[in-house]
Amino acid sequence: MVNFVNLEHNEDLDEVMSIMRDTLSESRWFKITYFHKGQGEEVTRYGKFTNQCKVWETKKGEIAVCYEQLDDYGNSEGFRTATQIENIHGKRKVVH
Repeated sequence: MVNFVNLEHNEDLDEVMSIMRDTLSESRWFKITYFHKGQGEEVTRYGKFTNQCKVWETKKGEIAVCYEQLDDYGNSEGFRTATQIENIHGKRKVVH
């Protein structure tokens, strides 16, 4: 599992975003917890990072992740964007 928690203000965001992109791309799926503005609360979702996804810095200086949201059975529920991210746990791909 990979964990991105409590990013420090003095960390290089470009480096952090690069590591996140690489790590999420190498994950089978991940669990992400972030503040959902529409619901006004913190939510946890499952997702995967495909070639249509991206990580970037918003105009407010926050890290944003566009990801494909998955249901409990691994089926796609469309693409979502997360900001105000609390943590991300990635599940490594199986190597045969």
